[in-house]
Amino acid sequence: MLRLASLLPLILSATCTIACSDSGSDDGGEETGGTGGTATGGTSTGGSATGGSSGSTTGGTSTGGSSTGGSTTGGSSTGGSGGSGTGGSAPGGSGGAGGGGFTKRGVCGQKGAATVTETTYEDGVEEFYMVSQENVEEGLLDQYICHIRYDVTRVGPVASTTNCVDPMMKPCLWTHKVRISNPTVVTNENGACEANEFRWDAAWRAQQDGTEPEYGYIFMYEGHDSVIMKASGTAWSVFGRASWDDMNTGEFSYDNRIGNCRY
Repeated sequence: MLRLASLLPLILSATCTIACSDSGSDDGGEETGGTGGTATGGTSTGGSATGGSSGSTTGGTSTGGSSTGGSTTGGSSTGGSGGSGTGGSAPGGSGGAGGGGFTKRGVCGQKGAATVTETTYEDGVEEFYMVSQENVEEGLLDQYICHIRYDVTRVGPVASTTNCVDPMMKPCLWTHKVRISNPTVVTNENGACEANEFRWDAAWRAQQDGTEPEYGYIFMYEGHDSVIMKASGTAWSVFGRASWDDMNTGEFSYDNRIGNCRY
């Protein structure tokens, strides 16, 4: 009896040791399952590393962006070159220069002179002229290969002078309505009058005979050269450079240099 009593504490101690050992295994299972869950199915395998950056590189800006479908293929480089180069002014200009059978060129113009006051226009003449390119290059601008002269007389006052002003609203010092008549061919070397691109032939000269232009004069147009103005209806525009000695003789002259003309 005494021996059984002494064995009882040993039996209880062994029982406690086994029970405590099983309880420790349960706690250790939770630690193992927790660690394995995070490492295998967590961020490292299915997260940003595989589906993130790799997606941006393949379907992003580099492939479908500016390089392939942008400015280089359908933009300014292709459409620009086909625009102004083909449909612009160059083809029209080249076609004009090549037509008409002209082989020479010169300078054409229209000029006039008279004795003028604010109410009179006397001894007037108007001339159409052409200078060959050779004479232009030698500075012989008063040696004409075509020269047509008209008489000019005053008809009366101009119907409307409202717009006979420069952009600074400086008005014409005088305006006159005149009649051009009596054409005379002074010079016509080798038919230059008829041969030039303006066709100053007999029919054209007859059309000018009896026309009645309206002229005005502005001193120092916009503060620069003095000019002769010409009316078209009620609108006025600069017709050529001019000069007028208003204080002494009343001498008036103008030159409307039309420019290059072929023949």
